[in-house]
Amino acid sequence: MWKFLYYLILIGFLSFFTHSANAQTRKRGNLFKSGVQRTRHLQGLKGVDFSYGLSEHGKLYGLGGMFYMLDNNSVRVKGYYEDALVFGDRLVRYTADFNHAYSPVDLSGFVFVNLIGGVTVNYTSGDLTENLSIDNGMNFGALAGIELEAFFAGMASFFIQVDQRVHVYANYGRWRNYSTLGLRINFK
Repeated sequence: MWKFLYYLILIGFLSFFTHSANAQTRKRGNLFKSGVQRTRHLQGLKGVDFSYGLSEHGKLYGLGGMFYMLDNNSVRVKGYYEDALVFGDRLVRYTADFNHAYSPVDLSGFVFVNLIGGVTVNYTSGDLTENLSIDNGMNFGALAGIELEAFFAGMASFFIQVDQRVHVYANYGRWRNYSTLGLRINFK
């Protein structure tokens, strides 16, 4: 409950301060209005992000890159290092995510809601005992999530991402969720 409340307060704080951001703009029409100012998420932009987060078992550290193929459509590659405690045993998990993100919601060009879907591959190793009967090794699966991205200066933004993962092999649970908070910098 406290984790949810913490993220809710952080979202409110970020959205309050993002309305003062300046950025490059381009005129773009849509079905509802013509000449709407579009500020970010444009075709050809690239980005890099750094993140920190929590899973149900431990802490996450992430580094990722992205490329906008079309306006509001990006391809992302992200790597995570997870230091986890599962049933009292310490595990280290290296994860690579390959996903697509779509931005259906644009609030004044400063706050975006991104829907994420893709695949995840990870390698798990650690000090496994009789409490945990799995082998060190590779695992893979799918992920779906949502991200709130708030720009604060130029092409820099904070984001909060929550995703649910389902893995093929997992004796201690197929379903895993990741909650991350990060900084993203976009460039041409």
